[in-house]
Amino acid sequence: MRVPKDGFSGTGIFPHPLHKMIMKPHHFEIINFLCKNLVVENSNGCIIAQTPLSEKTFLMISFIYGYLEKHPNSKPLFVLPKWVLNFWKTKFGELKVNDLVLLDFYSAKASTRSQQLEVLNRWIKTRSIIFLGAKQFSNIISDNSGAEASDSCRDILFNISSVVVFDRGTDPRNEMMSFLKVVARIKTPHKVLLTGSLYQNNIKEVFNILDVVFPEFLKHNRIGKNIRKFLNVEADGPSTNLKMPLFDKLEEALLSQDSDHGDKISYLTELRMLTNKFIYNHKEEFLLEVPGLMDFTVVLKPTLSQKSAWEIERKSKGKGFKTYSTLSGIMLHPLLCAFSDRAKGLPAPNEDEMDEIIKEIDPICHPIDIPPKTSG
Repeated sequence: MRVPKDGFSGTGIFPHPLHKMIMKPHHFEIINFLCKNLVVENSNGCIIAQTPLSEKTFLMISFIYGYLEKHPNSKPLFVLPKWVLNFWKTKFGELKVNDLVLLDFYSAKASTRSQQLEVLNRWIKTRSIIFLGAKQFSNIISDNSGAEASDSCRDILFNISSVVVFDRGTDPRNEMMSFLKVVARIKTPHKVLLTGSLYQNNIKEVFNILDVVFPEFLKHNRIGKNIRKFLNVEADGPSTNLKMPLFDKLEEALLSQDSDHGDKISYLTELRMLTNKFIYNHKEEFLLEVPGLMDFTVVLKPTLSQKSAWEIERKSKGKGFKTYSTLSGIMLHPLLCAFSDRAKGLPAPNEDEMDEIIKEIDPICHPIDIPPKTSG
């Protein structure tokens, strides 16, 4: 596939030449999706769900590179889990864009608000991207100490950011929603949420998340006629009449065994039609492993049976997360390799088979310390 002469979706956004050579059809699709939601006139934010780490970095780096080429004075902000922050910076650095500065508080050793303000001022004055850990970001935004440096840091993050990319895909639900309330206060409408699966069977939370990346989403987008009829909402009235308690009724209908199957299909179809312009669910195969991240296992005094099972698994053709999981099981007890469907080419053991495997575990080889009984 080729990038059109006028860029993705006619926006003048082009990928880095190194990326252009290896882009796959779904990469074109997702970057077009990003451009339609972040670059075109009167655009708002969007959500990309179920995207593995390697894909997130590739896609967002391609997009942000093109965005900065078109808008050199823009100020991208990345809010990421601390453990992947350096990974993102490294991937950006590999593009070797001459005048692009990559900033973060950790490498600058900016632990105080005044030091952080210096980094943020540098971000304002240079062609740069700033990467913040999620906790750093939340702490700055919630700092109400009244100190001048604290207020300045908060004002910069709220008002200067041109496009915000925030990745909180693995957070527990409560932490995610709390964090999103903070992100919603950032002034720019151009926000991208990178997440895992959106919360299943909870329509309200999906729309709460949409309201962060696209404020007043229902005010600008109409619910389908079947849902309106079911919820007894006026056909010509605005979708804002759909208050959150009404979504409870819709959820109950979708989950109920008594609801008509055809009605469920129509409701789900209308919900998908309503949101698919703003939520992209990654459809490609997940990678077996995350490039750039390594897994280390330290084994102390393995038994002969563990060594044997380890070598068999290690020499197999398997790799990636599944193999790491199997090897970890072997280090607990070699019989646990039977839980891998790859070990014998069979499905995973059922409950009865699992009980039999546990009974076979030799307590002599792997003793379990049982505290002595005490009288009284």
